[in-house]
Amino acid sequence: MTAVVLATDDDAFNALASIVMQDNVDGPVYRVGPSHESHGVVAQYTGGDILFGRSLVRHVLAERYGRGARFVAQPATAPLPPEHDTLFVVRADRRLEPVTEKEESVPRDGDTLVLLGPAPTHAPH
Repeated sequence: MTAVVLATDDDAFNALASIVMQDNVDGPVYRVGPSHESHGVVAQYTGGDILFGRSLVRHVLAERYGRGARFVAQPATAPLPPEHDTLFVVRADRRLEPVTEKEESVPRDGDTLVLLGPAPTHAPH
């Protein structure tokens, strides 16, 4: 195992599992960020690098996807579409690098970006 991504719908589980796994995995441990209003005792203060930064926490991702936002893959050389967030960079050698709170992966020629698009807006009737 080269990396762990914790993305369950339970912030406390993700936080506790990140603590346990940090010393038991050779690679990095990532977790989806907890809600800013999280009432969990440990969720906001534990280990594991936070995926996608503090603005794309678990409930925001789920809400956006639920409203119709979709994942898109595109070449890194293409312009970033408006209102899309970069989640992962797939390197030319097929390594997956997540964008995290601590590190924004800089795309290079030959890389592919995995983006989350905006939720579609519906025109009023």
